[in-house]
Amino acid sequence: MKKIFLLYLIVSFNACLMAQTKKYDILSFPIPVKFKMLEQKQRLVYQIKEDNTFCQVHLWPAQQGSSDPQANFRTDWDYFAGNQYKIGEPKEKQTEKQNGWDIVTGVGVVEMDGITFIVSVSTFTQGDISWCAITQFNDEKYTADIDKLLGSIKADTKKFVRKSESVIPVKPITPASKPVANGFHFTRTNFDDGWVSIPQEDWVESSKGNIKALIHYPNKQADEYHPDGDVKLRTAWNILVAPRYSSATITIFEDGDLYAIRPDYVAAEMIENTTGTRVYVVLFKTQYYNGSGKYVEIIAANQQAFEKEFGNYEANKANKTWNELDKLQGRNKFAVATSDLKGTWTSDFGAAISYVNICTGLDAGMMTNASTESFQFFNSSKYEWNLSVANGMVGNIRFQSAKSTGTVTVPDNWHVRFSDIEKKPRTYDAMFSCIKGLRILWLDGKAYAKKE
Repeated sequence: MKKIFLLYLIVSFNACLMAQTKKYDILSFPIPVKFKMLEQKQRLVYQIKEDNTFCQVHLWPAQQGSSDPQANFRTDWDYFAGNQYKIGEPKEKQTEKQNGWDIVTGVGVVEMDGITFIVSVSTFTQGDISWCAITQFNDEKYTADIDKLLGSIKADTKKFVRKSESVIPVKPITPASKPVANGFHFTRTNFDDGWVSIPQEDWVESSKGNIKALIHYPNKQADEYHPDGDVKLRTAWNILVAPRYSSATITIFEDGDLYAIRPDYVAAEMIENTTGTRVYVVLFKTQYYNGSGKYVEIIAANQQAFEKEFGNYEANKANKTWNELDKLQGRNKFAVATSDLKGTWTSDFGAAISYVNICTGLDAGMMTNASTESFQFFNSSKYEWNLSVANGMVGNIRFQSAKSTGTVTVPDNWHVRFSDIEKKPRTYDAMFSCIKGLRILWLDGKAYAKKE
């Protein structure tokens, strides 16, 4: 009798588990038994992993889109598969109707880091509402599990909250209307890909559509080295970003490492103090070995708008593809006019290496290398160039110098041509970048500061 009663309890308990329903956004479905849930914030992620095989299902919240199912699918495919994994068009594609939803599904094959797997994107459209399911798996044995999960989902359009129903309205991101006055001819750069940069007091503001990026100038406190990466990033966030917002809800906080494997990255929903608008803000910095990385603050109307332009953190981290975000640092770039060159611009370099005797451990001397290069520009398009170099072991340093004079011309706004550098004409790639209160002149990638 006890055995029968115990068996009844087990069966009843299992039936109860099977009957449990998961609700997410406008979706509801029986909790899948074989899958383990990995995430349920910005999207719902389920996974099965067995030895060397895996299967993942990503369910994204519903959004307002086109009433054309093919157009919605094209957006989802490009974002989640075609561009993300660089596989282009789907190898197979099919359309169907289910419970009032038009479903378009595309399938492709991905080869990455020595692994081959299938990726499929299914876009569900009803009216102007669409939601998306992405699956990734490396064994066809999971197709039945995927079909069972997706087939069990019920999507209720009545639960969809349109933007106009939000408590705090989403307003367009307004780009800066006026550049900071600095006396230079060019105060705006229109890039070929649609971005527009304008220098401001504490950053260069670059905008495209409904997104803007603030390329922060060097800041001694925010850029200061700290052995604890978490403390370093929180310090930068509190100095550069936090004072201009309130009601922050942090979704991602990751301190980075070198070689761009993982950048400094903070993502938060906040309210902009000056406008009272809810926005999605990301602070990003690639950690280059030479320390050249700069903090860039990206401001978008919402997370979906940001990820459509730059991708999402998890996918970028997995594929080590931060390209679109890395490009933002290069938006601090302005053309050169002849009138901007007047004065003296200098570039100094110095390095030293100490040697130790491998046998005795005693000092074996020091090698030094130092140089100073300057361009002095005059009103009449004339210039004077000077180069001084000192190198060698301390006590036996050799000094060399070179100089020339001539005429400087600007054949276009991104090049400067000198009539005589070391006895021959030379054309340099030229541009300005901004720091607080100053501009840096770059000639063939070498930085020159103006001597006051």
